[in-house]
Amino acid sequence: MSFIADAPWWVALIIAIAGVAVLLAGNNRQNSAMRNGGAAIIVLGLLIGILGFVLDSPRKAVERATRQFVDAVSSERWSDVQQLLDPQVRWEWPGQPWHADGAPDVLTGARMVVKNSGMHSAVVKQPRVTEAGGDYTVDCVCWISSDATGGQPVDSDWQFTWHHSADNWQLVHLSVSRVDDTAPSGIRSTLDKH
Repeated sequence: MSFIADAPWWVALIIAIAGVAVLLAGNNRQNSAMRNGGAAIIVLGLLIGILGFVLDSPRKAVERATRQFVDAVSSERWSDVQQLLDPQVRWEWPGQPWHADGAPDVLTGARMVVKNSGMHSAVVKQPRVTEAGGDYTVDCVCWISSDATGGQPVDSDWQFTWHHSADNWQLVHLSVSRVDDTAPSGIRSTLDKH
């Protein structure tokens, strides 16, 4: 079922278009079997499209959780952020000495960044979901607008890894590898100044 739930919209469209072509060919040839087969293919395309929209899947769930997390951080809804964090969550910037271990430290760091940067908004774009060993990773671009960026949105590269607990998805690891073209040391000094 996950295949259908994760099917891109264009798959259903291609199937439906193929069905229309078969239906028209059958109609032109006055071949009722071909015409009925075309109608069945159209129905199949529509069904895949509807099911793809209605059914949930782990990929859709972690993409949605990533968007919820980023929105909750930028909106300073800290109780929502905390609900999405695994107690052992880790934040890091690969290649830099900065990291936070555990939900309390990650939450404290997120609050500091939002406050000291004067964050206005953050939006997830171009999410790419991969699965490994039951955990799902979302690599994405986040567009961030803040006082530190002069109110202009800048792009940044993030990675979020999610694990399914008893009843929901929890963030177990997150990392940032780039914020605009700014050197990590420049970002650190900007955050320390505020």
